[in-house]
Amino acid sequence: MNSLVYHKNTIEFITVAKEFVKFCEIPTKQTAFEVATILHRLLPLLYLKATLLPDFENKEEDIIEAVDEYQYNRIKEQYEELFGELDLDCVFPETMVQNQGQSFAPISEILADIYQDTKNTLINYQSGSEHIMESSLFLCKQNFELYWGQRLVLALQALHQLLYLQKEAFENISPKKIQRMEDTDSSNWIITKVQNQQKQ
Repeated sequence: MNSLVYHKNTIEFITVAKEFVKFCEIPTKQTAFEVATILHRLLPLLYLKATLLPDFENKEEDIIEAVDEYQYNRIKEQYEELFGELDLDCVFPETMVQNQGQSFAPISEILADIYQDTKNTLINYQSGSEHIMESSLFLCKQNFELYWGQRLVLALQALHQLLYLQKEAFENISPKKIQRMEDTDSSNWIITKVQNQQKQ
């Protein structure tokens, strides 16, 4: 038995990840303030448990990408709708911009990013194959260190601001102005022009 896959710290991370994923997936009747409060308590715990993960090896096994684009967008859009105008943009520091090519992301997008990685890890952890489990945990820890760990901290900072400095804003939340992909005019996009030429 691989002790790292069943290590105490691994089990604790998986347990907290399950709680986060479950919270994201189950439709809530809670208010935006209540959801923000729960996330403000849950995200630091997820961060802590991720920092305590052992150093896994990449067994180069094929792992399951369980979260598709539809599922990702469903999680993102449910938080967009819930938080409305309080779905604050989290501004990235320069080092993150250089590494990720993006200068900011709203809270909803960051939550969807974390959901995607933790959900994928949970599905692979349930596979029963220790090589797949370890490869998935290796990738999750790597993504935490290089990508969503930093984003989690920024989302937590935004939630802290809302809960303690702008608490009154939860009393009357206006919808967020969101431009959906299907509403975007893509007629001038290069890829669209190429596709149209190929059809002719």
